[in-house]
Amino acid sequence: MSNYEISRLTEQELDEFREFCELHWGDRHPLIHNDEVFRYYYCRGDKINFLRARDTETGELLSVIGFIPSNGLASPDVWISYVLSKKGAPLNLGFHMVEKVCEITNCRALGVNNVRKKVRGLY
Repeated sequence: MSNYEISRLTEQELDEFREFCELHWGDRHPLIHNDEVFRYYYCRGDKINFLRARDTETGELLSVIGFIPSNGLASPDVWISYVLSKKGAPLNLGFHMVEKVCEITNCRALGVNNVRKKVRGLY
């Protein structure tokens, strides 16, 4: 049984989300901290195309994943473009986050862009 829940990021969580990203990424990422760029890539209507995992006991953020559908089809091709988990997050959390992206987007194909050098081997 997991001690976290995964759901779509909300407007009300944006400040906390950005602080989490800056702390665990190590600096301010332009896709995250530039609001105009963030909204262009990740916001469609009233939905933010980011998921977050939150510890169900402490309420703290554990991981985030950003995705970009490449078309408006019912089963779009989707690019995962930002993945970040804090040190000590549950081992399989990243895989569960990817599964949840597939589930909520009903994607036909899933790709990854912007792969960081130190995790390239995983892909």
